[in-house]
Amino acid sequence: MLNKCKIAIGKKPSKKWASQYAKLDGSNLVFYKNKKASIPTKQDVHGKVEQMVCLVNCSVSKDSFDKTSKKNTIVLSNPDGHLLLQADSKTSMQEWFIKIHTRIGELGGTPDSPDTPISGQDHETAGDKPRSFPNRVRSSI
Repeated sequence: MLNKCKIAIGKKPSKKWASQYAKLDGSNLVFYKNKKASIPTKQDVHGKVEQMVCLVNCSVSKDSFDKTSKKNTIVLSNPDGHLLLQADSKTSMQEWFIKIHTRIGELGGTPDSPDTPISGQDHETAGDKPRSFPNRVRSSI
């Protein structure tokens, strides 16, 4: 599980943090209400998706101090905004950072782009093993 908080460009961070199960799925970071919701069904091959973030055109940063005082937090950014992601431990967040950073690089992106702001896209993916994020998202990497 991961905790997440969306920030639109030019806006202050929301106080609304949500704890959701997360996994990397192809070029997307996919969020679910819980792990059970991520199980594919005949009707929906991705399960019951809460939010899907395409990692193409994204960057990821450990520098979240100007956006939140919460520990174990990284910032996922694209041209639409930022998504703050918080894990329950430093180790878990480091694992998430490495996986997201690597995936962005594999997609031909520039994972270290400074302050490129995140949009949630609902329903498109490829295939990969599930990974979880807490908002305080609990990680199962």
